[in-house]
Amino acid sequence: MRRASFAVLPSLLPTSLSTSLRSGCSRIVSLLFAALGADDPAKAADSAQKRELVPQPPEPLKPPARRGGRAPLPAHLERKPKLVAVPASERVCPRCGKDKACIGYRTSAVLDFVPAHFVVIEEQREKLACPR
Repeated sequence: MRRASFAVLPSLLPTSLSTSLRSGCSRIVSLLFAALGADDPAKAADSAQKRELVPQPPEPLKPPARRGGRAPLPAHLERKPKLVAVPASERVCPRCGKDKACIGYRTSAVLDFVPAHFVVIEEQREKLACPR
């Protein structure tokens, strides 16, 4: 986005304004420049152009998006495995009709409170796939 030069601001005022109003606006513009530390609007425009020529540092990279979830449960807690089997109705492949083979387990940890101590129950759900 290109900024208008400060020296041409008074000339941008509509010509339908009276000369006294135009001079008043010009006076306001010069007072603004004086408040900003620039005595001459033309010098201020030159310094603004020089600032635009100075290379700007690249924008910092955004940190990678953090994935949701919670921290793992402490390792010192007692753990009890619990096997959750797939029902027999879901063990048959719908395409070929053969029994699916177990290819691994999807493990989730559930924190359970047993009076006087905590126990982590590790549920292991079978993951099935057709052998073909």
